[in-house]
Amino acid sequence: MHYETYGVNIMKNISKRFLLLILLLTVSIFYGCSSDNKEKKETINGDKTETQQLVIDSTFSHKELVTVQDTIEAALIDAMERLRNYDNSGLYENEFAYLTDETTFDEYLKFGQIMHHPPGDVIALAVDSLSLFAHDSASVWLTISLEFQDGKVQELTDQNLIVYYHKNRWIKPTVSVIKFQAEYDDLIRQAEEASEWEDE
Repeated sequence: MHYETYGVNIMKNISKRFLLLILLLTVSIFYGCSSDNKEKKETINGDKTETQQLVIDSTFSHKELVTVQDTIEAALIDAMERLRNYDNSGLYENEFAYLTDETTFDEYLKFGQIMHHPPGDVIALAVDSLSLFAHDSASVWLTISLEFQDGKVQELTDQNLIVYYHKNRWIKPTVSVIKFQAEYDDLIRQAEEASEWEDE
């Protein structure tokens, strides 16, 4: 008799746990579906209603690189942030191949353009507009924020520079120039053609 009661109690406990498990699963499913709606909020500005995406994870704070303008801006910001952290490798990676193939990073650091540091640090930049030239270069207009040693911040608008599409990425060279890269590419092409001719 005692064992029968014990068996009934075990079955009741299992049934309770099973029901509790089903209840928890149901709640989590509904919560998961409703959390998609919680990621968005509506704000009313006058007669306009705007839907804003809430940032839940810090990884979403980075801008998605959809356009050429976004990609160029991201490349410039990366080099800027590395430079602010005294990492000149960002500049080195923004040089044409003819220079990086023939010059080590240590040698590069000895160039006057690299050793000279401007009086202010670029703390922010944004690409306002650009004009593409056959997808191998672009003229870019920027807004740049400079911070000086005394803490003063100056915003410079309509700053123009040329960037180049080189080795599947956008670069802004500091030392190297497109003319010498074109000559370098021509030499490589001639060497490849000569090699193919010798193989025949």
